[in-house]
Amino acid sequence: MSNDRRFLLLALKYAELGRGRVAPNPAVGAVVEKKGRVIATGYHQGPGTAHAERMALQKLSDAQCEGATLYVTLEPCCHHGRTPPCTDLIIAKKIKRVVYGADDPNPLVAKKSAAQLKANHVVCEKITLPAIQRFYASYVHWWKTGKPWVTIKLAISADHKIALAQGKPAKITDARINYFTHKKRDQADALLSTAKTVCHDDPQLNVRLHQDVIAKPVYLLDRTLSFPRDARLRDTAKTLTLFYDKSIQQIDSDLSKSDIVCMPVKTAHSLLDLDAVLKAIGSQGVHDLWVEVGMQCFNAFVREQLVNDIYIYRSDVVLGEEAVSAQFDEIFQQSYLKKANNSDNAILHLSAE
Repeated sequence: MSNDRRFLLLALKYAELGRGRVAPNPAVGAVVEKKGRVIATGYHQGPGTAHAERMALQKLSDAQCEGATLYVTLEPCCHHGRTPPCTDLIIAKKIKRVVYGADDPNPLVAKKSAAQLKANHVVCEKITLPAIQRFYASYVHWWKTGKPWVTIKLAISADHKIALAQGKPAKITDARINYFTHKKRDQADALLSTAKTVCHDDPQLNVRLHQDVIAKPVYLLDRTLSFPRDARLRDTAKTLTLFYDKSIQQIDSDLSKSDIVCMPVKTAHSLLDLDAVLKAIGSQGVHDLWVEVGMQCFNAFVREQLVNDIYIYRSDVVLGEEAVSAQFDEIFQQSYLKKANNSDNAILHLSAE
């Protein structure tokens, strides 16, 4: 592996530290190298904080920066936002060379940064690596569509069931799969579920890894505003938004006076318009959305081709004849199953891409 690729992949490891924490900004990592040695690193830690390039370069003196190479996962910014342009600092610090892994789809940045750096005698080149392209797939998708990248999961027992009778929750997955779920929640900008799921399961829908508990923005599909007023989500969600049928004229005073945001959405065939829901979520800067819903909603997302990735958890647990069966729409088999990645017998990964 060339040094350029090695240092870019190191920058990617730093970028991953910010994933799920920096929206509406992209997660970015940076590495400064001189004479074959890493002399500084940085990653973007949240909106309004220093970008990865600035975080790394500010650790160094001008003499240390002069003649060094900056490796950054995403094309450096060249415009004034909450923070000043990174390109100005790169030029001022006399960085000799910039190597970046992905073009920024933001029209304020795209291709302009590289041009500015080259005009100021900074060697600038892009090296395409599959891992970095995958890392920014959701960010590119968000810029193209205005909607988040949707990843949805569903757990299925050995006898092809998803819940106990009357939809009561069942323990289907083991500790390893639960850990995987919490890692995915952690990497997401926000989570989406349904009021029906909350009524049945009363989930916390937060991230619980080791000793850390991290609250995430949570969106609920709640057509009739049936959200239980004593649900744990009122305490465990960072923010809570309910999407409801816009034909409802009056909102319960307990909701209207709370911190819960209620957003009206049009309906079709007694279902909320999921495309409109995703556009509303995307408008709030969410790039990656992790979805945990029941069978009906799962099929609706798939049927309307609004899903980018699916994880099916397969278990050895048997729930019995009275349990609720998993009934997939035909389009699920046509569009996703043929693209399944069977590298893990317990976790089936299916992608629309």
